Amino acid sequence: MIGTYEAAPDSAGRITVPLALRRRLGDDLVICRSLPPENHLLVYDPAGFDEFLRQLFPVEPVTAQSQGLKRLVSGSAHEVRLDKAGRVLVPPRLRERAGIDGAVVVLGMGDHLEIWSAERYQQWEQDADGEVAAAEFTAKREEIERDSRLRLGAA
Repeated sequence: MIGTYEAAPDSAGRITVPLALRRRLGDDLVICRSLPPENHLLVYDPAGFDEFLRQLFPVEPVTAQSQGLKRLVSGSAHEVRLDKAGRVLVPPRLRERAGIDGAVVVLGMGDHLEIWSAERYQQWEQDADGEVAAAEFTAKREEIERDSRLRLGAA
């Protein structure tokens, strides 16, 4: 799933998932808050959410910090179902947490979706285009390339 789409919740708090994205998701979904410090929503199919938790917590959390993070993510999760019109009901608490009270941006992120308030997403885009973000991106790209060269050299 890829792409950026604009939508708006209806009066009941339902957001239409673009057809291009829902074809790959299915009707049963899990929606939860993003990892701190970001304030958007994550949407997975149930198997994808289970995998997300396995990757995030490969062993049962033993520290207060990791247990708290698991509590934030798992405790905020809701099982939801797309209706016949392709809409998903976003629980009020999650809408409030993500600052969703008007236009939203729905992003296809490969194995999941992100739902952002349009205002917060625009701010994120501005921040991501800044010099610090560019330097971080360049460093990460160099790290990936270095790791690839090491793997190829070791093969």
